[in-house]
Amino acid sequence: NRLKVNVLKKSLTDENQTNNILVFQLTKFTDIFHKTRED
Repeated sequence: NRLKVNVLKKSLTDENQTNNILVFQLTKFTDIFHKTRED
């Protein structure tokens, strides 16, 4: 039972990592997009 919880926690953090990376890339992209539009 304990092991199951740990595995669940791990997959949750892994998912969070992926989401963070996606959000980061998205904001980076938006920044670049706005910069190019201003030029």
